[in-house]
Amino acid sequence: MAITHFTSSNSFQGYHITQQFDFCSGFGQFIDEDGNPASFSMAKERAMQQMLRAVPTEANAIIGFRVEHSIGSYVHSDYNNCILTNLITCVLVSGTPVRMEKDMEQKMEKVLLVMDYPPALPIRPYLVTLIPGQNESTLVQLRFFSYTSEPISALQADIVLRTVFGEDIVLPDIGFARIRAQDGEHQTGFFRVNLSDSLFSAQSASVRIKKYVCGSALREGDVHNQRIDMRLEDLFDLKRLYGNDAVAPHVVYEGGWQCLCGAQNPTDEKTCPYCQRGGESRQVAHASLLRQAEELHSACEILACLQAYEAEHKGSLPLTFMEGLEKMASTERMFGNMKKECMKFLHEHLEAEEAAAPADVPDLSEEDQAAMGSDAEIPILTPNPTGDGDTAAPETEEDRFTIKSPFDDPYWK
Repeated sequence: MAITHFTSSNSFQGYHITQQFDFCSGFGQFIDEDGNPASFSMAKERAMQQMLRAVPTEANAIIGFRVEHSIGSYVHSDYNNCILTNLITCVLVSGTPVRMEKDMEQKMEKVLLVMDYPPALPIRPYLVTLIPGQNESTLVQLRFFSYTSEPISALQADIVLRTVFGEDIVLPDIGFARIRAQDGEHQTGFFRVNLSDSLFSAQSASVRIKKYVCGSALREGDVHNQRIDMRLEDLFDLKRLYGNDAVAPHVVYEGGWQCLCGAQNPTDEKTCPYCQRGGESRQVAHASLLRQAEELHSACEILACLQAYEAEHKGSLPLTFMEGLEKMASTERMFGNMKKECMKFLHEHLEAEEAAAPADVPDLSEEDQAAMGSDAEIPILTPNPTGDGDTAAPETEEDRFTIKSPFDDPYWK
C-alpha cells in the first residue's frame, strides 16, 4: 500500500490510527561536483527511497516524520594534481509507519416535535432528542410539560419515530429518570438504545406514556393519544407563540371550548383546569386572528380581515401595528405577494404584545396561598437513575441548573 500522508505530529485530523509499526529511517548523500543547486533535493529523494523500502506494505502514512541534513566539503586532487573542493550534502529522514482510517462523519443531534398528546393526562410531551452515542448506540431524551404540583421523578413510555418515508420505528418501554423540572418544563436524562442509522431519517415522534411516578405514587398512563392534526411548521409556530405545551388551536363549539393545551372544557368552565388559560384570554383572540390570516392569500386580504376585526373590537389592535400592515399591503403591487412578510410581522407583534401583557393567573384561595408561601419555587429534581438504561446527559455546569428552550437548538435556526 502506498504512503499517502506524512506528518511531523502524532496524528492526522479527520483520521484515526488502527495499527502502528516499527520506526524506519533512510540516508542519502549527494556529492556536488558541478555546483548543482538541486543537491539537497537529490539527497533527500535517495533517503526517502531507502526509508520507504523498509516500510511495511500495510502502512499508508508516516507520523513523527523528520528530515535532517548537513553539508560538508570534500577536498581532493584530479589527474593533473589540481586541488578541488566539492560539497557533500547528507540527508537523514525518519518516521513511524502507521495504518490509518478516515473518521466517520459526525452526525448532529436530531430534534423531533411530538405530534400527539394524552388528553386524559396532565402531561404534554413536546420534544424528542436523538444523539449518536458510542458503539453505534443512540441516546434518547424526552422533554415534556406537566400541570401537576407534585414532581414527576420517573416515566416509562413507548416512542414511535415517523420517518420521511412514512415508516414507523418503535422504541418500546423506554424508562426515563434523572428528570429536572423548572416552571413546568421537564427534561429527562438520556436513555441508550441500539438503533441503525435509519433513525436519522425520522421526521416526527409519537410518545405513549405507560406509567409515571408523580410525587410518591406510581400512576398509570393513557393508552389513547390524540393525534395533532397540524403541519409541523404550523405546530412549531403555535408553540413559539403560546408555549411548548400548546398542541391545538383554541376552538369554541356548542356546549364547550377546546383549550390551546388540547383540553376539552364545558362552556361554563371559564378557565382550563390543566393549564389555567382563560377561555376569553388575549391568547385566544390572537390564535383566532392567526388562523384566519393563514387562510388568506395576500397582505391586502389580511389587512382587510384585521380592519374588520378592529372595527368590531375597538382599540384591540394598536394604530402603529395597523399602519405597518397598510404599508405592506400598499407595496404588493410593486414587489409582489407580501403574505409571508405580513405573517412574520403579525407573529412578531403578537409575541411582543403577549410578553408585555400580564399573564392569566387563576385566583388562589387563602389556603393555597398559605401552602405555597411567598418564596415558593419549582424544584430542580435530580433523583438517582432507575434501571441500567438511563444515562446522564453530557452537561456543562450551567446546564445543570437551567433548562434551555428546545427552540434554541440549531435544528430550529
